[in-house]
Amino acid sequence: MFRVKICGVTTPDDARMVAAAGADAVGLNFVPGSPRCLTVESARLVAAALPAGILRIGVFAGMDSSAVRGIA
Repeated sequence: MFRVKICGVTTPDDARMVAAAGADAVGLNFVPGSPRCLTVESARLVAAALPAGILRIGVFAGMDSSAVRGIA
């Protein structure tokens, strides 16, 4: 068995689309400088658009652990 995670989702509409396509998880990008980097507020909107059962996974780089915990 395998699972599918889609990263780089930036809008609630895209989140619903990848969920409908069968994704098991969505990666929410918080990497500074990335063109797909989300604010906490936009990540909440994307996460709220996902149905129950779809994992929400934070993607982090270049941040200290306290900053990551502040977002989570």
